[in-house]
Amino acid sequence: MMAEIALDSQIGHSVTAPRRIVYAVIQHRGFILVCFVAAFIIRLYWIHLMDAQPVSDSRWYYERGVDFAAGRGYSVSANAYWPENLPPAALVPE
Repeated sequence: MMAEIALDSQIGHSVTAPRRIVYAVIQHRGFILVCFVAAFIIRLYWIHLMDAQPVSDSRWYYERGVDFAAGRGYSVSANAYWPENLPPAALVPE
């Protein structure tokens, strides 16, 4: 009875039974931990469901990492986006 009175005085008005249950659950000391664990499990499930393929920049970085790990080194064919491996000062127009 004292907890109900204290809860009513904190909120400022009479609280219905379902709201009391919600407030009691939220105020439980393990509530935050349960929320974090649930969020972690949902993210793991999402990662398991999605077949994420790297695109654009992330694909390029992934392919360079695979080449580097395979011993092929860091190499890029020259094109408009990736000119020859020149020092930055040589790339500045005159």
